[in-house]
Amino acid sequence: MSQIANWTAEQAWVIYLWLDQIQQEILQQHKESFRYFQWREERQEEYIERVMQMSEEERMEEGIWLEPNEPDDPIPF
Repeated sequence: MSQIANWTAEQAWVIYLWLDQIQQEILQQHKESFRYFQWREERQEEYIERVMQMSEEERMEEGIWLEPNEPDDPIPF
């Protein structure tokens, strides 16, 4: 990272343009993947919100546990 401090303005501008070009290419090639990912994120947020509003008894009836089995486990949604 220390080499970045030694870049000239022209070098930094070329890198900025190059990164912008890469970003545009990724967005163009993977637009549907990004849309699907955003859709899934929205559904997951809605689900989490619904689960958080449920009582503990309702969650138990549905088989939803908010605490992980082991300390390293992810939350089991």
